[in-house]
Amino acid sequence: MPQPQSPGSRLTAAVSGLVSCLWSRVPDVAFLTVLQQLGPLLQFEGLLSCYGSDAARLSDMVVAVEDLATVQFVLVPCSLPKQHDNDAHPRVVVTGNRCGLRVLLPVPESLLCFLSEHHCAAEPLTFNVTPVFFNVGINEEATLAGRLRLEGPQHRNNLDSFHRLAEYHHRYAKLDLPADTTRRSCCGSNRQSLSELMERLSKAVQSSKSKNTETLHLAAAVTRVMGGIRFTSCKSGKDRTGMSVTLEQVNLLTTAFDLARTERHQSLQAMRSDGTRILNCKKNISVKKFAFNAMQLTMFPRDYAPPPGSYGATAT
Repeated sequence: MPQPQSPGSRLTAAVSGLVSCLWSRVPDVAFLTVLQQLGPLLQFEGLLSCYGSDAARLSDMVVAVEDLATVQFVLVPCSLPKQHDNDAHPRVVVTGNRCGLRVLLPVPESLLCFLSEHHCAAEPLTFNVTPVFFNVGINEEATLAGRLRLEGPQHRNNLDSFHRLAEYHHRYAKLDLPADTTRRSCCGSNRQSLSELMERLSKAVQSSKSKNTETLHLAAAVTRVMGGIRFTSCKSGKDRTGMSVTLEQVNLLTTAFDLARTERHQSLQAMRSDGTRILNCKKNISVKKFAFNAMQLTMFPRDYAPPPGSYGATAT
């Protein structure tokens, strides 16, 4: 569904990601340590161009993501009724104003018990997040922006985000985490290769190459290794986003679940022609097709082009 790049929509996304993480993962010492001493890393991936209306959206997105750093999050007991109720759900409470927001996040009993064993303070656990935003335009307007040399805002934002990510990585590396705390990233890397990934990302964000999607792939890899939460968006949240999400899915299947590389392309095409992302298009515009045309796709990076028959919708 369309996602306007406003502070409110970014906060909604952040809260959704945090609640999902707090309720779906098994609590462990490493997770609690990061939560207490650093706060979670939130990495936003954008596919907006620096031309036309996308340029304004990009500027709004930069400010909206940066504002998340000022939000204070507090873990509180969940007040769901004990009896089974399909309509019951954790209720998030937001107080304050844009200059000082406070978000109360309900957490399950299992996490509260774990907190009581490892969290010595009498007050509820309170933390801030570290938000970073990496953007690389991939469509025909991004091609035009590159030729007209309009990509300065994107370049500056990616550099700023890298500096914030590097500071977070510096503090993360000092944490006393369990020795077995390793996570495979979408590049098949673990915590020991985090510095190498950061070096590669540093070179990518400094490169003047247009449509350098390696920036997005490396930022995703770094985020996964440090247990961060990722978000992907474009203008509508369905077309370019659908291409990025399915590419990430097949990369994860290849590196983390040993999908044969000979099956990679076929799996990627299947996800785009029959998966949930094209169903998202139908729910949005009542047409089971991505809103691309053949001419546009000649200017897309190869890995971001959908298969024949899955595009051609005129509504965006």
